[in-house]
Amino acid sequence: MLARPFDWRDLPYLHALRSKTLFLDKGLVLTRGSLQVVGAMLSSVLPGVGIFTAVAQHEKHPRLRLIGQVMHHSERDAASLTFLTPARLARPEWLIPLLRLLAQQAAAHHALRLLAEIETDSSVLPSLMECGFQAYGEQRIWKLPKTGVPGNHSGGRWRMAHAADLPGIQRLYKRITPAATLRIFPALPSVPSGLVFARGDAILGYVALRYGLAGVVAQPLLQPEMSAPTVENALAMLAEISLSRGRPLYVCVRTDQQWLDSLLLDLGASVGPLQTLLIKPLTTSPLKARDTGALSLARRSGLLAL
Repeated sequence: MLARPFDWRDLPYLHALRSKTLFLDKGLVLTRGSLQVVGAMLSSVLPGVGIFTAVAQHEKHPRLRLIGQVMHHSERDAASLTFLTPARLARPEWLIPLLRLLAQQAAAHHALRLLAEIETDSSVLPSLMECGFQAYGEQRIWKLPKTGVPGNHSGGRWRMAHAADLPGIQRLYKRITPAATLRIFPALPSVPSGLVFARGDAILGYVALRYGLAGVVAQPLLQPEMSAPTVENALAMLAEISLSRGRPLYVCVRTDQQWLDSLLLDLGASVGPLQTLLIKPLTTSPLKARDTGALSLARRSGLLAL
């Protein structure tokens, strides 16, 4: 297979394969929608934005091609594998050259690892693991009902996080996160975005948020002893904000927070399939100058506001 960067001649194929795409960053799709065509166009004309699209093409049958994309926010050390299309070609003989090129591009943009999320029963999961991905956790994504959530819509003692909360959030994260996960992710991103529940100087709960025009995804980091009414107040506050703007609210529950499942079920939330969280270490590449103008354009378009 020949692996090469995406170019404008691949656009008709990408457009035709929209319904056959395997998305590997569910939070991106739920908040921003399907961005593979827009992202591919940006990666082709402005490679400095942190979006990399590549193609694995059959040398004897050039119409056969597997297209994949990686996104990397310049302030984070991990890039995300966002999609593969068509899913039926996501086999090792196609994936190995494609992922090698995408990994090189992400590493040149200072990414140290590549992340992906995939349904646990997907036939593509074994192929990704053959290509160097390792499982480090599981999650389910719940969708809150359009009718909202009962509780204190002002949030009670919940409030928006700010920079001064970061040390307390990091202490909470290290206290309740499994050791295996801490070895991979020793700390949360340095800029908190979401809600905190504080008692004095102690942060007892944190709900990270991803916003977009398509929806809002909340990821709780809560002490198991936190009461159900306290959790419901946070969800009621978020649901009031998101649903009033016509945006659905989703809650991403990792395995170590699965005690929340019964509460979400009682609130009438619907649950998605179990997903496996994957990570692939990247080899470092010589640093390249960043295209700050391109980065600014990508942020304004919303593609890197992850």
